[in-house]
Amino acid sequence: MATYTILLPSGARPGHIEALEMAIPVRNGFRFWALAFPMLFALMYRLWRPFAAMLCLTVLLGVAAAYDLIADWAALLLDMMVGLYAANAVSDWIVTARERQGFIAMAAIPGTDEDEALARFAHHWMEGQVAPPVPPSLSPAMRAPQGPVIGLFPESGGR
Repeated sequence: MATYTILLPSGARPGHIEALEMAIPVRNGFRFWALAFPMLFALMYRLWRPFAAMLCLTVLLGVAAAYDLIADWAALLLDMMVGLYAANAVSDWIVTARERQGFIAMAAIPGTDEDEALARFAHHWMEGQVAPPVPPSLSPAMRAPQGPVIGLFPESGGR
């Protein structure tokens, strides 16, 4: 059973069906086709930054191998490592690209396929059991301390 990250538009509120119609499920985990064809996979999902990075790295490895700066087997091995990295990271790349488009990752839901994951999420969404994410600037970990600082560097005037 795979885990899917469910992305919704930024203004979505629990219980609104319009937001569910625009939901994007992204399967997390290893992608074999991204291992076999990493640049094609990046183009298919319109992941321009990873595509440009992989293209530059592949060209750099090809030029280095052509001028005998590295061995051919080393260039092939490094290129395969790029594919392995892409196969592991492509889910994060897709989520990041959609977040740049104004979507928010709302939940990670297990399911055998996208439809089951969306159905599970819709059940929780319509009952209001999914809380909208807290912006990082409002999270408790990011707030400035309110009282005196205890530790190695106390405030001036401390003991």
